[in-house]
Amino acid sequence: MRIFIHSWRQVMGNLSIAMQISWPVLAVLLVGAFLPQDEFVPNIEAGTSAAGFGATVFFIAFAALFIYITVTIAVAIAWHRFVLLGISPGQGLVRNAPIWGYFWRSIVIGLIAALPVAIVQSVVLSVVGAAAGMLSVIIVLVFSVVAITLAVRLSLVLPALAIGKSMTLGESWGRTAPVWGDILIAMLCVIAIQSVSLVLRQIGFPAGVPLQIIGALLDWVITLLSLSVLTTLYGHLVEGRALNA
Repeated sequence: MRIFIHSWRQVMGNLSIAMQISWPVLAVLLVGAFLPQDEFVPNIEAGTSAAGFGATVFFIAFAALFIYITVTIAVAIAWHRFVLLGISPGQGLVRNAPIWGYFWRSIVIGLIAALPVAIVQSVVLSVVGAAAGMLSVIIVLVFSVVAITLAVRLSLVLPALAIGKSMTLGESWGRTAPVWGDILIAMLCVIAIQSVSLVLRQIGFPAGVPLQIIGALLDWVITLLSLSVLTTLYGHLVEGRALNA
């Protein structure tokens, strides 16, 4: 729990600076909250071409995903540098930012963590059977938490890259071994907040726009908390910083 508490205090204790650093992510999330979903449904009566509609949606989705990923990585690097190097907004936080390196390392980590877990999950689900209902849902949730925790254990390479240090996946795995339980608890807390956000989005559309906004704000907090967990782990396990928890 100490990792999560420290990460929470890291964000809330620097909320104004967090806003200065991460406002692009919040802006993208808020724009997404206000997008009218029915605009992305083909109007058959108006003679909308299904092929044309599909191409348009694919282009919009790809462009939105590209923008979101690029912005989020830039914010991640800026946050790591602010906490670990003390570089404030306006002091070249993202100058020479290794965005591409951060991106492909994230992909590699995701594949390493997710593929083995997905294979085992598939085997377990095939044994349990589709008729298991709620048990299948629980199994998927458990394996998802395992995959996320494994990914975090490998992810110290990301803040290391952001501040110009070198670290291998093996070194990250070894450094995080003593605190894997704290990492698991931190991820459970983040997932709980994410679940609240998802529920609010389902309730909020289409009439409850305020709930959609709250969902976007929660997603912003979740992004910062996730980045702070990585930053906290690096500072504590690699640099020997004490936990404020």
